[in-house]
Amino acid sequence: MQLENGNILESSEQVHNRALNYFQQFLSTHSNVEQVDLSSLIQCSISEDNNVALSRAPSEAKIYDALKSIPKESSLGPDGFGSGFYLSCWGLIKDDVIDTDFFSGSTLPRFYTASFLVLIPKVDDPKSFNKFYPISLCSIAYKILSK
Repeated sequence: MQLENGNILESSEQVHNRALNYFQQFLSTHSNVEQVDLSSLIQCSISEDNNVALSRAPSEAKIYDALKSIPKESSLGPDGFGSGFYLSCWGLIKDDVIDTDFFSGSTLPRFYTASFLVLIPKVDDPKSFNKFYPISLCSIAYKILSK
């Protein structure tokens, strides 16, 4: 890898440290926009009954529909499983997926939100980190939860 000043990173440790630093800065959000609380301007427009219905855990059918909407060819996440596995083994794993503590109001475990950051080259022979697209590979469980 080559730095902006032309210096070449030679050791894998140098490349690792520079990549980590570059993408932490690249993926961090630093905003100079002032945050203003607008909640007092918004009237409550949802009834208590609707709120209860929206807070209810999704049905097995809704969860399965969310799973079916994920392309079978989607990349594997950190757990190594793709939607094809979930679909073909649904009869065996559905109770574990449906009984996820998250649906009962618990905090979402880090396992579900973990993802791999993969670097896809923008050009044939990338020499610097800005010549890569960072892509996050999320677990299928997280994709189901997000739907």
